[in-house]
Amino acid sequence: MNRCDAKEVARKQIDSLKEQLFELSDRIHQNPEIKHEEYKACEWLSEYLTEQGFEVETKVGGLQTSFTAKKVFGSGKPHIAFCAEYDALPNIGHACGHNVIGLASVAAGLGLARALEESGKDGTVTVFGTPGEEGGGGKVYMARAGLFKDVDACLMIHPADRTTAGRTSNTSGRWRFKFYGRSAHGAGNPHLGINALDAVLQTFNMVNGLRQHTTEDCRLMGIITNGGQSVNAIPEVAECWFSIRAARLDTHQQLMDRVKKCADAAALATGCKLESEYPEHYPHNPVRINEPLNEVLTENLEALGIEVDPSPEGGKGSTDFGNVSWEVPGVHGYIAIVPRGTGGHSTELREAAGSEPGHKAIVDAGSALAMSGIDLVWCPELIKKAWEDFEERARQGI
Repeated sequence: MNRCDAKEVARKQIDSLKEQLFELSDRIHQNPEIKHEEYKACEWLSEYLTEQGFEVETKVGGLQTSFTAKKVFGSGKPHIAFCAEYDALPNIGHACGHNVIGLASVAAGLGLARALEESGKDGTVTVFGTPGEEGGGGKVYMARAGLFKDVDACLMIHPADRTTAGRTSNTSGRWRFKFYGRSAHGAGNPHLGINALDAVLQTFNMVNGLRQHTTEDCRLMGIITNGGQSVNAIPEVAECWFSIRAARLDTHQQLMDRVKKCADAAALATGCKLESEYPEHYPHNPVRINEPLNEVLTENLEALGIEVDPSPEGGKGSTDFGNVSWEVPGVHGYIAIVPRGTGGHSTELREAAGSEPGHKAIVDAGSALAMSGIDLVWCPELIKKAWEDFEERARQGI
């Protein structure tokens, strides 16, 4: 069986199962679950892939709502993987369209597996169920657990306002600063108090000053989560969070260190005790571009008659797929389901993800991903080129 025939087999398989895929996507969309609480979505996808003949293992990487679904043919090489996401945002639900991501990757796995089965080609197809992308870093835990170590290429597509192949993203890290002072009556004896809120405000002032001395790609964002307990008492405890992003991992680490020094200085100046926390599922690395995989995905999207933005700009947001792309060659594409200029995490994107545009994207993205997997299996030199590109960027630290 040649590549063209294999791609037709994959597309027919996806088309034959599309009503089941749509039903699953809609069910997840209508039952939004936030990071690491995606018990229903994990169960539904795991059960479906089991029914389709995949070997499924749940709770991988130490996560309660993760899974791997695998089919092995012959020697098992090459190993092509797809990342499924299915977590929602608090309050606004699937406004990032992760139900679409999840089912597109499931569709890709089903299509590629059928092509391998009918062709007699060797290979492994894995769908990784990756929870908690929205602030939970599921892929970070899974990468650290070595779950991607034998993968030759990992692919996924995210719904958006335009269709592109892979693009870069920013790093992401977070600090929680909790200051402890001493309470006192705000009118009667304020001189006896140590004001924890002052420490928070001083931290914000210094971070605001730091922004002038960062490059354009950097982002510093903060919120106060506890500013005191009573307006007529010196705040004894105050707390804030900062999100730090940059285009490069080395720049990000330098910025993290400088923000921490701002909090240290604020504690010293006010006499407070500082408690700091850096959540273990950070940092999110920037997505490492892989030009050979970008080209393969672009060609297959265009083969489906989909217009692809030829020069996608790097994203200012962040994704835990970045950590996967530093383990193995990866591509994190995007597919349009809303008009150009529509923001992510919006009600417009949420509504599209649960209706016809989302359904179309599942078939189109799933087909393009499966077809890209077929190119990699049928043309081993493409995997070689992808690894060469990966290793060169690794040497450059980008």
